[in-house]
Amino acid sequence: MSILVGRKDGRFEIKALEIHITHACNLHCDGCRHYSNYNHKGELSLDQYKDWLSSWAERVTPRKFRLLGGEPTLNQQLVPMIYYAAELWPDATRQLTTNGYFLHRHEGLIEALTATNTRVALTIHSKDPTYMKRVREFEDALNIHGEKTGVNLFHNDRTDVWSHYYKGVGSTMRPFDDKNPRQSWEKCPCRFCPQIHENRLWKCPPIAYLPMQLKKFGLTDHPQWRDYARYDSLGLEGSDAEFEDFLTREEEPICGMCPANPVYVQEKTMDWKKEFRVEEPITSDAAE
Repeated sequence: MSILVGRKDGRFEIKALEIHITHACNLHCDGCRHYSNYNHKGELSLDQYKDWLSSWAERVTPRKFRLLGGEPTLNQQLVPMIYYAAELWPDATRQLTTNGYFLHRHEGLIEALTATNTRVALTIHSKDPTYMKRVREFEDALNIHGEKTGVNLFHNDRTDVWSHYYKGVGSTMRPFDDKNPRQSWEKCPCRFCPQIHENRLWKCPPIAYLPMQLKKFGLTDHPQWRDYARYDSLGLEGSDAEFEDFLTREEEPICGMCPANPVYVQEKTMDWKKEFRVEEPITSDAAE
């Protein structure tokens, strides 16, 4: 079972496609598969976003398209990005994946979501009482917006499927060595989450953002990471045969860097990053 569905209007139809519009995140969630707990910086400009997506739209058609990060609401161009994705792929199920903290900062966001029928996936990362209190505020406000404007809210509770997919932390992080890439792939919650990153297509988030993580900690040439760091992502210059080969792969040797027998973390460690000022969230009054 691969990410490729078939061909549609001369393009490769795929199950899903994702893009980071920012690497930054206001939360620090231990074991984040996007490495967002390591203070990576950088975000897409609107022009860069349009350039990348329009180029890839000539080759692929996703059934699902997800805007994420990092925390995507930290990108101030979020609203026009939502509109542009709807222009490119009007038939796709489009989704904004967010922790909810900064939804209130974007003028016209509710209108953009309803006009494009883009759903909001409110990701729940922890059962921490303080955190859950804020999440419930976001849920209540979005539910009110849903009743009034039709915003489609989806609860993406990840608390029961969270696991560590590498050993160690930071400079001591190391890949797993279970020697069973097939089982690692079968257990992977990201196996159908290809990423557009650096205007190339990557198999999944842990692989796509691994190079910047290894570079941050000087691990690119570490003997346990060296082969994984050389993963060959797919470029737009690829032939149709190369696209089909890439999109039909299931497990690959690089899948072996993740655990074949993941241990799920019920009480995940998380914190709020001090460099982000969390203002009052979108409230019930805002829905009036």
